[in-house]
Formats: sequence, structure tokens, C-alpha cells
Amino acid sequence: MVFNRTMAPNVTMDMIPLPPSAMAMEFSKRFVGVALTLNAIATIVFVGRMWTRSYPLYRMQIDDWIIAVAWVSLSTSQSKQRVNKTY
Repeated sequence: MVFNRTMAPNVTMDMIPLPPSAMAMEFSKRFVGVALTLNAIATIVFVGRMWTRSYPLYRMQIDDWIIAVAWVSLSTSQSKQRVNKTY
């Protein structure tokens, strides 16, 4: 279905979805908790790997740099999504 401006006046309250239920809100809170916990664990593992590879003897290889680039790109894309949210 293609949206054009002439269709906008035809929107009724029946087309607007209901607000989330209490159970959906509870599931969303649990999901956020699990996602943040796993993200924190991944960050700790990443920092630990970078620390052990760079101190006291620098032993960074190409796989470590690939992991670092992937972690930085995922972290920046997640923060951009958080900043660009419109409510």
C-alpha cells in the first residue's frame, strides 16, 4: 500500500493500535535487563582480551584488531540508535 497525503484525512481511531499490555511491558523490561547484562559481559570480556593482549607485552594480532573494529562499530551504531530515537 502506497501512502500519499490524500489518505491522511481518512485515518480513524480504529486504525491506531492499543497501548501495550502489562504483560508486554513486563516482557520488555526483562528483555532490556537481559540485553544490558549480556552487553556488559561482552564489554568486560572485550576489555579483558585487549588488556591481556597489550600488557605487559604487546601481542595484538589481526584477529584482535578485527574484534576491536567490530566492537567499536557496534557500540557506535547502538549509541546512534539511542540518540536518534523520537518519542
